[in-house]
Amino acid sequence: MIPKPSPWPRLLATALLGFILLVLSTTVFAWWEIGGVRLHPIIVVAVSAGFYLPLAAGAVVVFLLGILADLLSGGFVGLQLSALMGAFLVSAALANWLDISTWPFQMIAVGLLSLAGQLMVVGGLVLAERRFLAPADYWLTVLAQAVLCAVTAPVFFFLLEKLVAAVSRVWPRRDALGGVR
Repeated sequence: MIPKPSPWPRLLATALLGFILLVLSTTVFAWWEIGGVRLHPIIVVAVSAGFYLPLAAGAVVVFLLGILADLLSGGFVGLQLSALMGAFLVSAALANWLDISTWPFQMIAVGLLSLAGQLMVVGGLVLAERRFLAPADYWLTVLAQAVLCAVTAPVFFFLLEKLVAAVSRVWPRRDALGGVR
């Protein structure tokens, strides 16, 4: 009987990459903003966690990353958290029916969930700040943001898988009898 692999390497790699991407989103990726469109790859981490992590563990990681994203954004606390948790929960619900191991499905999943997450953030802004009025071309920016997230998603899925493999190499494994190797 082959022992089931531990979820800890993927959990740790997901949390680490999420933290790194959040730091990069507020520094390096902020410099590359073009017309309001900025690379926001943390959605990839939430989607991956929904598809590949156990529900409770993935929810904790995505919740903490969402809170951190809200704190780093300097805006209303809860908007990024809601968007990331929504993407995570939808991904977790679809995990039994879809396989996102290929780049087209990764792009589709991230693009659609990024679009939905951004609409949740805009809806939250409208509810929280009644005077908030989105510019007329804001919907084009939201769509461009979703397309950018979708196009770059396979790169970040690849980085996450490489990080999972690296953590798995140093993580202690159990043999068939239950002993640690």
